[in-house]
Amino acid sequence: MKFGVSVLILSIPRSVYGYSMYVNRYQMIQKTFRRCRIVKDDTKKLELRASSVDDIEYDNEVLLEGSMNMSPQSSTLSYVENEKRDSFGSVSFPKADVDSWKAVISTALMITGGTIGASALILPQFVAKPGMAVSTSLFLGVYALNLLSGLLIAEVAIKQREQDGNDVPSSFKDFAETNLGSSSASYIISAISLFANTCVCAFDFASAGDILSKSAGGILDSSICLIGFASSLVILRVTHNGEQISRVSSAVVVILILSFFGLLFPGLQNVQSPMETFLKPGTNSDMFSAISEATPIILTTATYQNVIPSVTKILGYDRMKTVIAISVGSFLPICLFMAWSFACIGGGIEQQVGGGDFLYTIFSFAAVIGSSIGCTMAINEEINSIVDIDGDSGNIKDMENSNPLTTIAAVGLPSAAALLFAGGEDFSNALKLAGSYGSPLLYGAVPVVMAWTQRRRIKNSENLVSGGNISILILGAASALFVFNEMVVDLSAISIQQIQ
Repeated sequence: MKFGVSVLILSIPRSVYGYSMYVNRYQMIQKTFRRCRIVKDDTKKLELRASSVDDIEYDNEVLLEGSMNMSPQSSTLSYVENEKRDSFGSVSFPKADVDSWKAVISTALMITGGTIGASALILPQFVAKPGMAVSTSLFLGVYALNLLSGLLIAEVAIKQREQDGNDVPSSFKDFAETNLGSSSASYIISAISLFANTCVCAFDFASAGDILSKSAGGILDSSICLIGFASSLVILRVTHNGEQISRVSSAVVVILILSFFGLLFPGLQNVQSPMETFLKPGTNSDMFSAISEATPIILTTATYQNVIPSVTKILGYDRMKTVIAISVGSFLPICLFMAWSFACIGGGIEQQVGGGDFLYTIFSFAAVIGSSIGCTMAINEEINSIVDIDGDSGNIKDMENSNPLTTIAAVGLPSAAALLFAGGEDFSNALKLAGSYGSPLLYGAVPVVMAWTQRRRIKNSENLVSGGNISILILGAASALFVFNEMVVDLSAISIQQIQ
């Protein structure tokens, strides 16, 4: 849902900057070493004595024992300072680790920024059903399971890179096919991905139609506004290439983040009774039903696993940095969403489009635009991967415009689904479907199968997730039980409706 938007604003500039920084340093060191004299001492060690260097100025002569590692898996430059002739201080080359840790911060923020989307619009009303205190436990539980899922996906990506030396594919279908070695399984996974993204995009389109209708004072029907919004998105995708859409998405994300925090901070200050708000009973007296309704929405809102392959690539497939980025980057949005729900439930934020807070209207529209662009690009990429149409721009970096046929399909499919939930109906059902079945299967069951298969195939590689196969079984069991519970709840609701 938020893959395109988060990668556009944070991952691409940071990855390009980090790579160019390392290349520039490598070239700088090469120039230096070409002007050095190689001297062999009594211990037969090779020393590099720097002399008369224009690129790097030394106040004193420094003896360096250089070693450079430019392997395909790592674009890092390491060196060891052997001897210093200056008693007042030392001079050494700039260390690449400083910039690589900046990349950790960047990718953590990429994950955080990518989770703030249209689902935040309805999150507080579902959090209020079991109450803030119970929902806090749900948030933390979802964080733990999502973290386990994200780390397993990262483990699969890192091991795949170490095994064949190639970057992981951006399409989840191709990513799964590479690791499972089964084209049939990859098509099933691609179908699940299409289902999940279509449900989220349907919610985005239905929300956009509702927002535009209310902003116009109800003059235009929400269905008409929905069709107009979807048509505008098709025109944008067909007439602009990936780089141009990247600029549009970047501007939308900036507006989204600024308006979100512009609402959140004053909203927290406006909560009159914080403790009473936190301990307030839920609006739904049936706690089991309230939890069953809230959990899928929380799960969908906190989903970020689609950007994990990009995170591992940006961090050079480094295990420790990947764990830190995913752990921190996924915990920050959990805190933000708990604070957001707390402020809305406590009356600090007025959730009303049109006649309410103008900043909330801006936030709502920016959220659905950003999420819609990201979802349609993900759907477009999966369709292109299935039908194998050359020249389509599923990747945001492509300089070519999107294929009209796949773009119309990518926008038309969720538009048709959105019309089923528009017109005054509860269109949050589309988002609930994604959280009940799409996310648990795509980011719960699939990582379990991929990690299990890969660990059996590659036994001499370090696992990113500790606990052996027990951790895999925990995620698999939790995903299966959750999907089973949602099926029972939905089937019971259908049976009750048929009886009535």
